[in-house]
Amino acid sequence: MNLHSLRFFYEAFQYNSLTEASKHLHISQPALTKHIKNIEKEFHVTLVKKSGRQIELTDLGKQLFDEAAILFSQEKQIESLLTKQKNTYLTIGTTQLNSEYLMKSLLLESEKTTINLSFMIENTQTLFEKLEKNLIDFAILPEISNPLKFKRDYLFTDYLIFVAHPDYCLDTLSKKEIANYQFIKRESGSFLQTTLEQNKDLSPIFSVEVTGQSNALIASQLKQGIYLTSYTAVKDLIFSEKLKEVQIENISFEPRDFYLYTSKTPNSQSIKNELISKLKKKPINYD
Repeated sequence: MNLHSLRFFYEAFQYNSLTEASKHLHISQPALTKHIKNIEKEFHVTLVKKSGRQIELTDLGKQLFDEAAILFSQEKQIESLLTKQKNTYLTIGTTQLNSEYLMKSLLLESEKTTINLSFMIENTQTLFEKLEKNLIDFAILPEISNPLKFKRDYLFTDYLIFVAHPDYCLDTLSKKEIANYQFIKRESGSFLQTTLEQNKDLSPIFSVEVTGQSNALIASQLKQGIYLTSYTAVKDLIFSEKLKEVQIENISFEPRDFYLYTSKTPNSQSIKNELISKLKKKPINYD
C-alpha cells in the first residue's frame, strides 16, 4: 500500500468536504481525489460514496479511517521516541465557549515552554469522538455523566447565563413574558442547545439557528434574540455594554466544572501536569 495516498485519504476526511480539505492540504481537488481512487483501484474496494453533492465514507471507508488514525498516531510516537526531540507538538480540543480564555492562558507563556500547541474548536460531542480516536491529544471540556473512557483532571468552574442586546428586552423576565421574545438556536450536538432544550421550565421560540459560538454572539448583538452562553465567553461583551445578562424567573443553571480530558492510551504525565499548571495560573475572575 502507498502510505502517501493513505495519509491524504485520512487527512481529507477530517474536513467537511474535499474542496475544504484540498485548501488546507495545499493540493488540488483532482489530485486529492486521485490518491483516494488509487487505494480503491489497488484493493478493488469502494471507500467513498456520493450523497447528493457531498461525498461520504462507506462502512469500509470509516473502518480504514479509524485504523489510519491509529497508524499515524503511532508514527508520531515513534518519531518522538527515536529523535528525542526537544519540542512537543500537541493538539488541544475545546469549544468556542471558552476557547478565547484558554488560548490566552496557554499561549501567553508559549515562549517559556517546549510544548507547541494547536487548538481544534468543535462542539463537545465531536471533540469526545476525536479524543476517543486519538485525533487530538487533550480536550478541555465540562464534566460528562460517563467519563469512563477518559482520564480527567479538574481545571476550573464556570456557569451559564442568558444574554441579549441591551435594548432587546428587560433585564428580568417572567415565564409569561418569555413568550414575547425569541431565542437563538445552536447546531445539533452543541452542549448549550441540548441544555436549553432539556430545561422543562422553558419552551423557547427560536428566531435563527447558527453554527458556532462566535456567530451566536454576533446574532445576539444584532438583536436576534436571547442566547444561553458561558459567562467567561461574554464577560468582556457585558463589560463593554454590547450585551447584558438577562435573568429569567426561576431559571438558573448549576456551575460547570471543566476538566482536562485525555484518552486512556499512554501519554506523558509531565506534559499534562505542565498544561494544568498553566491553566490554573490564570483563574477565571467572576467580578
